[in-house]
Amino acid sequence: MNAWLLTWEGTVGKHLWDNDNQIVTILRARMSFSDVEQMVYVLYTRCLWTASDLSYFANRRKKREKLYKPKYTNDGRGFSYGNNPWIYARRVTDLIIEIDEENRIEHISWNEPQELIFDSNNQPIGFEPAVSKELTRTLVPISAEVYPRRV
Repeated sequence: MNAWLLTWEGTVGKHLWDNDNQIVTILRARMSFSDVEQMVYVLYTRCLWTASDLSYFANRRKKREKLYKPKYTNDGRGFSYGNNPWIYARRVTDLIIEIDEENRIEHISWNEPQELIFDSNNQPIGFEPAVSKELTRTLVPISAEVYPRRV
């Protein structure tokens, strides 16, 4: 399956997520960049902003965009949003989810897209190969906000 995969990334706050909550969501691959950008904005701000922040920026698009703009990968195939932590959104291929009911886990694997490599003059010189990744997580909802996690 091809899909948009959104994950939490960053150098700070790694203690805030583990394999159970690194995935933010999985979206259909045919969604446009602008639709995914809007979804990422909503998910990011909902998780990290206070009600006061959300209210203040609700009708202040220009101020909000000064704070956070999507930062596109060097070849434009994905983007990150936010500071640290941030959401990394990209189209992945061969997304496979295998459920192990007996052990209450799910194993998720996918191929990250290959990325263009640029020289010092910003000229494309080749591709970094696609990378296979995987994640094993407890079989619980992605978000524990509505239904507390039970292990």
